[in-house]
Amino acid sequence: MDRGIAPPAHRLTPSDAAGAPAPARVLGVAPVPGPSPIHAAAFLSARSVHAFSLLELLMVLAILVTLGALAAPRYGDTLARYRVQSAARRVARDLNEAASLARQSSAPCTVTFTAATDQYTIEFQSVSAGATQTRPIALNAEPYLASIDAAMFGADAIVIFDGFGVPDSGGTVVVSVGRLTRTITLDASKQEVSIQ
Repeated sequence: MDRGIAPPAHRLTPSDAAGAPAPARVLGVAPVPGPSPIHAAAFLSARSVHAFSLLELLMVLAILVTLGALAAPRYGDTLARYRVQSAARRVARDLNEAASLARQSSAPCTVTFTAATDQYTIEFQSVSAGATQTRPIALNAEPYLASIDAAMFGADAIVIFDGFGVPDSGGTVVVSVGRLTRTITLDASKQEVSIQ
């Protein structure tokens, strides 16, 4: 036998797995101190079941905070865009409805904008009640949270639809949420409302 070759390592036998002591020396190789390889494997697999380390939790938390910081401005812009668009659609719909109410009742319908309070009112003759009714709309409340920056119909912030639904003058209403604005235009000659 060549002296440069190491003797074979100790091999596990059924008696090792059962916990019997390993032979003291096998061909000149001393037994490894500590638990047998089977016990070590069981110890390592049981240890890997434990929770995350503090460093791992802090890394995950740092990633989540970074992602949140990136997403927050986009969420805010999207919400502002939704609110200003909703407020503009509401004003346009109410101007169209005022013309319709005037035609139904064959009586004037007045829409008055108050930029100082970010509100407007629709005053119309109710066909069913036979009396004048006023409907206030607050754009500074949920879900719009919008401002009326300007409202101009001729010389004032009032538009009157006659009994045929024709406005006395055209004009514009500018609504805003944050830095986003929309302009609602009432074209008196075409009797159309548009949003820009």
